[in-house]
Amino acid sequence: MKRNRRRHHRQDDNHTDQIDRVYYELPLPGMLNMDELAAMQDDELIQRLTSMHEGRGRYLKARVSPRDWEVEICYIKRELQLRRERRGSHDTYVKEMEREFREDRDAERRLPAADLDNRDFMFLN
Repeated sequence: MKRNRRRHHRQDDNHTDQIDRVYYELPLPGMLNMDELAAMQDDELIQRLTSMHEGRGRYLKARVSPRDWEVEICYIKRELQLRRERRGSHDTYVKEMEREFREDRDAERRLPAADLDNRDFMFLN
C-alpha cells in the first residue's frame, strides 16, 4: 500500500479515491479612494456594494480570507451613511429656513400699512 497525502489507496485498484479539488480564480476587489467614492451616484454605490458582497462570498466559498473585500464594503457603507446623514441634515435645514421665512412673512403682514409718500425726504437742503 502506497501512502498518498490526500488519501490512502491501494495501487492495484483501477479507480482512484483522490479528492477532487475545485480551484477558483479569485480576483482582488477594485479599490477606490474616498474621492472616487464621493463622486459616484447612489445607485452606482449600491451596485458596487452588491458586487463586493458577491466577491466576498466567492472568497468565503474558496475558504480564503475576504478581508480586502470587507474593507471595501466598509468604505462603501461609510460613504452611504455619510450621504444619508448629510441628506437628513439638509432636510432639517431646509425645513428650518421655510419655518423662519413663514414667521417673517407673517410678522410683516401684521405690521401697519406703510406711508409710501417720500416727497418730504427727496430734496434735503
